[in-house]
Amino acid sequence: MVLGDNSDVRAIMLDMGGVIVDLDMPKCIDTFYTQAGFMTVRDFIDTCHPQGFFARYEEGLISDDELYAECISRSRPGTTPGIIKECIESLLVGIDTEKAGLLKRLSECCDMYMLSNNNPIALDYCSRLFADADIPLEKTFRHLFCSYQMHVCKPSAGFFRMVFDKIDIKPSQAVFVDDSPKNVKAAAELGIDARLYVPGTDLTQVLRPVW
Repeated sequence: MVLGDNSDVRAIMLDMGGVIVDLDMPKCIDTFYTQAGFMTVRDFIDTCHPQGFFARYEEGLISDDELYAECISRSRPGTTPGIIKECIESLLVGIDTEKAGLLKRLSECCDMYMLSNNNPIALDYCSRLFADADIPLEKTFRHLFCSYQMHVCKPSAGFFRMVFDKIDIKPSQAVFVDDSPKNVKAAAELGIDARLYVPGTDLTQVLRPVW
């Protein structure tokens, strides 16, 4: 498949949040403030590179219950795990219909992989968003590489090496799209055709597929 200047593409690798699933960080922050009273949440959450215990959660180093306990300890009395779960899910807006159509067409002619810094709560919610958009994860992507299962996050070189150990193709034969400049830079340094996506813009222009 030809994608822009790359005529030897064997795999397309996409980030999830920010590239496919639209995110609303202001809404998420506000929900944590109003629903949980977690007023220091900005110190921990980020669309690409969370910090502290949120980072450990995305690396699979703490459990759901430990994540809830950390959040509740910083929230107003009476906050429950269910409230924290709703706050986390409020970040995830949905999947644009044009993106859904593009992914469906690409999956019919090219091997697709998901490379995501993610966690169990968000992935479960996103799985429903993909199903609702008629691009179920298990049918659209050959494999999901999620940080919490791999115990390493992008932009670590170890993340990308684990991916290529699994799929056994050359980095130059893969197109990788992410909305984090750090992740794109790290992938490019390993010889991957890495492309930056700016949320809200046309994903087709980043990939420029020739069918």
